[in-house]
Amino acid sequence: MRRPRSRQSSQCSFLAGVINRELGDRAGEARSLSELGIVHGRRGQFEDAHDHHRQALQLHRETGSRIGEIVVLNNIGLLYQQQGRYDEARHRHHDALELSRSYDFPGDEAESLNALAEAARSQGRVSQRPGGSRPFHGRPRPRPRPTGPTPPVANVT
Repeated sequence: MRRPRSRQSSQCSFLAGVINRELGDRAGEARSLSELGIVHGRRGQFEDAHDHHRQALQLHRETGSRIGEIVVLNNIGLLYQQQGRYDEARHRHHDALELSRSYDFPGDEAESLNALAEAARSQGRVSQRPGGSRPFHGRPRPRPRPTGPTPPVANVT
């Protein structure tokens, strides 16, 4: 008989966490704990999921992995959304957003903004405007400046 994938995922993440702990790889252990949190959240085992995410967050903070910290904060926000705890979800996504901005991680900033928008949409806080969208949260990002040589400009007289 074949086991459900979530059980296999859980076992693999658990074993990876044990191996990483034995090797002293705290960042790897944090990633494994975060994966366990995701698996438990999908199963509806929210207390276990929160516990794994909290442990992962602590390890990422201790090892100085800001990207890991941002990812886990967003994962915790998503877990709160699953539970209908939208205000707490928005707080975690906002924490992740501020951290990603302070370290200038635009990809993680985008993830956090999308997560904030989803939390607001789930809560019914986003209204659609005819003719386009409005900025959801905070300041617009500056457009990247072109790098390299400036292309020649034709003089028209």
